[in-house]
Formats: sequence, structure tokens, C-alpha cells
Amino acid sequence: MKNGYRALSAEEINILLLQGCDAEDFSAIEVAEGFDPSRVRATQFSGRVKIGVLEKRISFFGGVEEPAGIYHATIHNCVIGDNVYVSNIENYIANYVIGDEAVIRHISLLAGEGES
Repeated sequence: MKNGYRALSAEEINILLLQGCDAEDFSAIEVAEGFDPSRVRATQFSGRVKIGVLEKRISFFGGVEEPAGIYHATIHNCVIGDNVYVSNIENYIANYVIGDEAVIRHISLLAGEGES
């Protein structure tokens, strides 16, 4: 995960909105330099969120590949590492640090409270 994050640009916010994303407060979202907003779709954000670079393709069983990104999810108070694949989250992910190149796919709920 990168240490340096920056605010979303107005252009990035517009791209996210056009792709069905929304945020309680877009100023609470920070991204790594090189962040690609085209790889975040149909996602709702709340609380403070940090997102790394999303530039690789993720390989799955059977030779299927998908671009790293965040698709059809609700994210609350999370730090999301570089080149993750988060997709089809039925409820939400809250209060997590998601490491680089993690895959989280087709789950209902992932939430933490307190220290773990």
C-alpha cells in the first residue's frame, strides 16, 4: 500500500458519478497517485476511504481475467490497497484494511469493530 494519498479531482468525481458511484462526502475519499476511476463502478462510499492504484488484471480459475477494481459494493471507513478486486458485495464492507492484490468477491457482509 502506498503512503501518499491525495483528494479526488473534480474530473474523477464526475467519472465516478457517471459510473453509478456515490459518496456521503467525496472529500472523505483519498486515492493513490495513478488511481483510475474507470475501475470503480456502482459503488457507494461513506466515512473515510483510501484507495490504491487499480492497474493490473486479476487471474481467476479457468483462465478468466478481470481488471482490478471495485464493482457493485458499499464501502465504509476502509483502506483499500493496490490492485484489489472487490465485486458484488451484497451489504457492505466496513472498517477494514484490505491488503494489496486481495480478492473479495460475492460476499454478503465484511465488517470489523474494535481491534482485531
